[in-house]
Amino acid sequence: MQVDQALYLQTSHANQEAILTEHQLGNTCSRRLMNNIRKSLSSNHRDDLQQFFADAIKNEWLLVLVIDDYTTIHTIRRPTQTKCSQANNMCTIIVKAFKEIPAIRRPNDITLLHDPNGMNIEALLATITSPVQMSMLGNSYAATLSSWITDDFFNPESQLDRLRDHQYCEGHSVRDMRKMDNVHLVNFVELTLKGKNAFETAYDIAMATDLKSYAMKFVVIQPGDWPCQFYCRQVVYQQTYNVQKKKTFKTAERKANPLSAKPIPSINIPDHKYCFNIPHSPTVAEQ
Repeated sequence: MQVDQALYLQTSHANQEAILTEHQLGNTCSRRLMNNIRKSLSSNHRDDLQQFFADAIKNEWLLVLVIDDYTTIHTIRRPTQTKCSQANNMCTIIVKAFKEIPAIRRPNDITLLHDPNGMNIEALLATITSPVQMSMLGNSYAATLSSWITDDFFNPESQLDRLRDHQYCEGHSVRDMRKMDNVHLVNFVELTLKGKNAFETAYDIAMATDLKSYAMKFVVIQPGDWPCQFYCRQVVYQQTYNVQKKKTFKTAERKANPLSAKPIPSINIPDHKYCFNIPHSPTVAEQ
């Protein structure tokens, strides 16, 4: 607890006198011990992360990738009467392992997960106009839910109890979900996540680790809020389309000149192929 408190004060830009005062009161460790621990954590972070991904691949754990923004506004960055805030926009990249859930094998055909066109309009229309969906349009939202949900959440007495006693984290499932067990920090950098290019940069940072090796074998789950859902999907679908276009180009080149040993010109595709890694059959020249 003393070490955690000292590290928190240091990251919150507390000065040396404040940390020393807290140490004299017995709330934190000494500044020298804190600096030594910080150096040890920094030097061992890459090795620990590499070992974590190796264990995840070996034991086939399900990994969840989270890329989220974080705005730092501490004492020295807060707005005053004479100046605006000096907040820094940071990017937090973490990976959580669910060891009790087996990993999802990555299919050889990536189009089974991501449509190259981004959205299959025909499949969408068929789903919306299906008899099951059309029958649900005549029902209310509550009528489409399971009875165990409606009995609890649409009960007037239960609603009064929730308004009277706010128990946000009392449930066991909520407490378990909010635990930071098996969570590893990949990186924490200054990056404004406000566009597709920024999320491409975040992917580059994440895949610079052995998460790339894991993604070659298993599917990486990535939840996200706005704008993560929008821009991350843009990156995924654009790169899937480009890789499919590259495969089509190579197939057409082989059919046009199957005995040519001339290398096929490559299309300029950003280095995000690790997210999709669609394997292709070797060309005649490659064989």
